[in-house]
Amino acid sequence: MSEEPQRSTTNDTESQEPDDNVPTPERQAELRAAYEKNVVEGKAPYARVEIRSLGELQWVMQERGWSAMSLTLPRTTSRPT
Repeated sequence: MSEEPQRSTTNDTESQEPDDNVPTPERQAELRAAYEKNVVEGKAPYARVEIRSLGELQWVMQERGWSAMSLTLPRTTSRPT
């Protein structure tokens, strides 16, 4: 029998908690610049901007003074990839 380590059968991202860390100052500057550029161009504030984590989303919401209802999807709900 081989000594090869066993591999997990679950997706690692499914078992991890969401990243709710505040974005770095550099990333905050990128998000602010994208916001300003899009607003000047008459686009949606974060059009074509990838929000990379829960922490970024929370930061954006706070930065803009936006609010939202909490929506928790059941674990069986598939999400777009």
